[in-house]
Amino acid sequence: MRRLLCVLVCLLLVPLVVSAQPTPAIEIEVRMEEITRNGGTLSYPQIIHPDAAVQDAINNTILEKGRIADHTATLATLTEGGTSLTVTSQAALYPETGVPSVLAVLIEAHGRMPAGRPGSMMEPMMFRLSDGALISGESVFLDRNAAQEAIDTYIEEHIEPDLSVYLDPFMLTPAPLERLVADQTGVTIYYPAEEFTSLSGRGVAIHLAFHELPELWDFEAEHTLALMGLAADAWMLQPESAQNIANGVSEGLLPGLPVQLGEAVQPLVDRFGQPLDTEYFPTGEKHYLEDAAFRLAYVISDADNAQDAVVTGIVSQRLGLYGLLPGVTTRNACEETLGAPFTALPMDAGTAEAYGFPEGELLTYLFGQNSLMLAFGYDQVLTAIYLAAGQP
Repeated sequence: MRRLLCVLVCLLLVPLVVSAQPTPAIEIEVRMEEITRNGGTLSYPQIIHPDAAVQDAINNTILEKGRIADHTATLATLTEGGTSLTVTSQAALYPETGVPSVLAVLIEAHGRMPAGRPGSMMEPMMFRLSDGALISGESVFLDRNAAQEAIDTYIEEHIEPDLSVYLDPFMLTPAPLERLVADQTGVTIYYPAEEFTSLSGRGVAIHLAFHELPELWDFEAEHTLALMGLAADAWMLQPESAQNIANGVSEGLLPGLPVQLGEAVQPLVDRFGQPLDTEYFPTGEKHYLEDAAFRLAYVISDADNAQDAVVTGIVSQRLGLYGLLPGVTTRNACEETLGAPFTALPMDAGTAEAYGFPEGELLTYLFGQNSLMLAFGYDQVLTAIYLAAGQP
């Protein structure tokens, strides 16, 4: 009897031992496929997913919507001296830590299009990684109709006035809300290139930061933005903001801007376009890039040799730095987060004009080998964030 009882106890323990085993990690990766032929290039993402059905559903959709077969066929027809073709792609898994739930993809093509004529194409996509389904861009909004009205109004008031006189501002509204991709800073809306292109011939896109229209977004649990690891107050100052700011400045990065201090300028110009000539800046030259993220932002380079120029500064008058938000953050809130600045210099009319900042005061903080300069107007509200290589 005692032996039987011992066996029963051992059997009961088996499930406990089995359940204590660690759950195998879910491996989800993105691989970039590249083709180079006749001077043209093609790059597109393919996902590696433990569920073969999900993997096939996502990869086949990318191939179809990105027109990869058509672009591959075009590469075979390219000739020396004719219009070339460049297809580039971006892909990101969200959340950035832990098991990803969402895949965001953008495929851009410039040059000879499948119909044979020169042109451009931009195709945004988001996928739910649990089943491989496409995510509608409209799913990021609490109310689609209210979002359409608010975004169109915002575009008319804040973006159309700065649009080139050579472009038709009426093409910007209504914004195609179904054609967007979300990231950690906001959403980018991509206009159909066959309907609307910039002066450079590139497709037109508009980036909207979450804090610019905070009442529009749906952060409810299990919905798109929550699946991406985003929260309703993610853009505000947090307990960890000071450390994140220090790390970001030390690395020469400003969230949402695809540029880093120290990198070469010319590849950035080749990739994003530079619609305007460079302008004077007190520490070098100011470069305006055409990518949607660079609205009200620009990079600074040393001015010694244009071909060898590197990024020595990044300026944003719109996108924030881990809770430091232009137009929102007060000087008191800044100093409560970062402490007293290394320097605080007044900016009179002449100095402010040279920097392109409003009159007021410029605070400087030092992190690693780089500097963070924060411009405040006379109303004590942040107007610009300036990351600079080196220390004063």
